[in-house]
Amino acid sequence: ISDGVSLYVDPGMESQQLFVLQPDLGSIVVVVDVEVPVYPESSMIPSESPTSWPSLSSVPAGSPTVYPTLHPLSYCAPFMNSNGSEQNCLISVCGSQNLVASTCVEFGGQSVGDTYLTLRNANGTVITSSDDYGAQSCSYLTWSIYVGSEQCETYFIEQSCFGMQPCSGTTAYSLETILTPVESVPYAFEIFNRSNGDIEPLSLFLYNESVGFIGDRRGSVWSIGDQGVRLLVEAKNDTEDAVRSITGDEAGNVYFTQRLQCTIMKVTPDGVISVAAGIPHMCNQTADGAVANMSSISGPWSVYADVSQGYLYYTESGEGDVIRRFSYTNGNSSMGGVLETVVGVLYASGYSGDDVSASTALLSDPRSLVMSADGQALYFVDFGTRRVRCASALTGMVTTLATYETDISSIAVDFNYNLYIAVYGAYMVYKRNPMTGLTVPVLGTGMMGNGPFDVPASQTSISDGVSLYVDPGMESQQLFVLQPDLGSIVVVVD
Repeated sequence: ISDGVSLYVDPGMESQQLFVLQPDLGSIVVVVDVEVPVYPESSMIPSESPTSWPSLSSVPAGSPTVYPTLHPLSYCAPFMNSNGSEQNCLISVCGSQNLVASTCVEFGGQSVGDTYLTLRNANGTVITSSDDYGAQSCSYLTWSIYVGSEQCETYFIEQSCFGMQPCSGTTAYSLETILTPVESVPYAFEIFNRSNGDIEPLSLFLYNESVGFIGDRRGSVWSIGDQGVRLLVEAKNDTEDAVRSITGDEAGNVYFTQRLQCTIMKVTPDGVISVAAGIPHMCNQTADGAVANMSSISGPWSVYADVSQGYLYYTESGEGDVIRRFSYTNGNSSMGGVLETVVGVLYASGYSGDDVSASTALLSDPRSLVMSADGQALYFVDFGTRRVRCASALTGMVTTLATYETDISSIAVDFNYNLYIAVYGAYMVYKRNPMTGLTVPVLGTGMMGNGPFDVPASQTSISDGVSLYVDPGMESQQLFVLQPDLGSIVVVVD
């Protein structure tokens, strides 16, 4: 290093990175502790190490701390009041590279008004997109190709204005090399196939590696285990509600949603079926404090059991868009727990921005819902705004983690807070790193298909409208991808 350097460490950050500023050289160096295992090349440091600082991509969306750009920038042609069709910025991304593009000033870009960036591949398929960066109206997106991809691929950045509103700006972008251990390349295996159409798997819940339950798109519930696949709850007819979400508690009870009937159903280990919440075919929202199984609810989509606290969390939409919960632990009492709204406003819907309290945040048709392993964060799809959002129990605030141009079909989260996202029309599943905010593909080719399997997941084509499942409490952290159109379940493992 040079002489007369300055030092900085944020004592509130657990990572404890040391920043060394060299004014004589116009340079900033970061020093981190990294446990380096033996890889094929000694220079390969795991990109997902919590102590690594991969330059620009380490800044999570909404971070109150803004770091400067530490690598060379290129610029797209300036745009103004564009719908994006004639403002495409062609780029080439190669294996082991990470693309960062932004109209935010702190990342080298410029913007006036509400800008919107979309990244498409050569076929025009949307790869990722960005509307608001944190509380700002500028845009910020990232994209990476794993090590092992030897070819370069052509993409284009589509520059536009959100909602066709007036805007202008200049997009800055950069490409940096990322190093990922070759051992971490995910592979795809098909573990369930009912191509004869008798089961259309839409939701999944696993008690352990050998016992679980499948929710069918036509309304049935199936158990899976050592005795094979068995029918647990039979759909009454072909128009029965799709079982969009299924979960279970520590006593072996299974819960699933029936959106059209406005109920959450319960099945005991003995096969007894009852209503856990709602009144069949009464789709009206009820005030907090009412008994769950004696009160009407509105359009439940997703349900999740927090076994550590004894609560069922579920999404509710229709008269109002909210996330609610009720206790399922009432001893021998036939009465259910009382309804409690935890995110959103009863009898209201919409979008009220980010970094707002959970009790005042407006939601728009909340759907897929999951909880972190420690119970401190609820992740959900705000379907009406095409956002993946997070409600933190630590801060009591709601923030946006990702925004897409098309509808989001499903999400899942693992033990390490990695978020998995499936988007309609993309034919891919993405993984978002919580430390860096970096989003990378983990499954799919970008083209509709079915397989091949037993190959790297980037070579496996999937269908549209898939559902995702990860048990955040399991160390194996396998990602299950359910394809109702194909009667198939695919597992992705490293």
